Amino acid sequence: MTLSLLGGIVMQLKRPLKWNPETERFANDEEANRLLSLSTRPPWHI
Repeated sequence: MTLSLLGGIVMQLKRPLKWNPETERFANDEEANRLLSLSTRPPWHI
């Protein structure tokens, strides 16, 4: 599942990204890291 989600982020940003599997974050790319989670609208929360 992770690879599918990461592939979707790469396709959306249209550039190569470097993934760190230990931290589960993209290296030096905060824009890509923001796409790892979705914001929710009140009153919903996770």
